[in-house]
Amino acid sequence: MAMSIRERTREVAVLRTLGFTRENILKLLLSESIAISLMGGLVGVALGTLVVKAMSRPGIGLPVSLHMTAATALVVMLVAAVVGLVSGLIPSYRPRTSALSTPCATSADLSRKIRARPHPAVLP
Repeated sequence: MAMSIRERTREVAVLRTLGFTRENILKLLLSESIAISLMGGLVGVALGTLVVKAMSRPGIGLPVSLHMTAATALVVMLVAAVVGLVSGLIPSYRPRTSALSTPCATSADLSRKIRARPHPAVLP
């Protein structure tokens, strides 16, 4: 998540110039982080259910009985949401407070450097 937010620094700068407040950007980045974590939690619950069904077949010989209940799935989803919130909170705070001119200046410098180099296919 941290890399995703760092890569979107220019996008955050564009959103700021369009009138998004810092709080709106923080909410946007955190909601994306939580959504990604909840999707991962759903995949985890589905795979966990399949593994529990496979392991609880007769003849496996496990000393305990395995069950996937709705309460277990709910706890897994809550943990996924909290992990998503925490993992998105710290990285999303940095671009939210960064100056607007830094990403834009970096983009302008990069485009200037690209234009200054001749294309390799062009022969002198």
